[in-house]
Amino acid sequence: MSSNYEYWKSPAVKWLLKEFKVEDAESFMRDEATKLLRITGQDSPPFSPLRVATLRGISRIQKTKITSLSQLVPIKGGFQILVNSQIGNAYPSMHVETRKIHQRSTQFTIAHEIGHTYFYDVKSSIPSRPFKDSGSVAEERLCDIFATELLMPAERFNNDATVILKKERNFTKTLLRLSNLYKITLQPIVIRLLELGIHGNSRPVVIKWTRMINPNKPLDSVPKLRVEWAEPASFPYIPRYRSARLRSIFEQAAHSKEIICGTVFIKFGGLNGDYFVEAMALNSGKDTNNTPLNNSLSKSVLSVVWLKGSPEET
Repeated sequence: MSSNYEYWKSPAVKWLLKEFKVEDAESFMRDEATKLLRITGQDSPPFSPLRVATLRGISRIQKTKITSLSQLVPIKGGFQILVNSQIGNAYPSMHVETRKIHQRSTQFTIAHEIGHTYFYDVKSSIPSRPFKDSGSVAEERLCDIFATELLMPAERFNNDATVILKKERNFTKTLLRLSNLYKITLQPIVIRLLELGIHGNSRPVVIKWTRMINPNKPLDSVPKLRVEWAEPASFPYIPRYRSARLRSIFEQAAHSKEIICGTVFIKFGGLNGDYFVEAMALNSGKDTNNTPLNNSLSKSVLSVVWLKGSPEET
């Protein structure tokens, strides 16, 4: 996207282009992610944001109570990253990389905050933002681009996804295998896969269902299998927190240990017709209210609704 396009006219992006003497902000952020991976010798997944953090002046990543998801804080000599304690494990020091801890919920968040370091003047003892712009949409988008390329480099991710999809012939299992391979939560994996067009001429909509109450109606809601997120997020419209029908293929998958596939009629949000669907239970145990579930009942279901085509046609 050209730097003179209206979307990129934020003070932050203007400063970035001038400071680093580049013309394309998106390409610059991707190239920087690639360069950092090369310097740290990372050429196969999973890719670690911790290994590149120190190269961008980040000396500490801390789990704490903050109102935002995460925060990049300038300190003397560089930065520290604060991660909301509600989103999973964070890192009290840069040495914990050697510990075997679950990183999937924080990897993308940390990589995104590393991207924000490019919007600071680091020449002074405490980095500062030499412009008036507090987190423009354009800057956030560029940090997402950086994080995506750092954790899921396009060429490597494309090759891995293509090989796995060809072997599995199943989109849902491919997503799970990629998530395990790259050690990243499913939603960024789905977004990256759709972004790169690895589904070919087919048109999938991926929906993650979770058994929970409706957060918008916590007092008069009961735990049901509801839409947690859907990708692509724009079209077709998938209403968030919409519950699945009791006899739907999604509820059937929640009670099954095997993936369920078939052509079914679906009518909710922007879906209205017969679609080929893949649905697979993800886990079991307790629902979001910590209520024990039947051992045969899954808390979450991953599903793919094919608006056009199927994996066999990719």
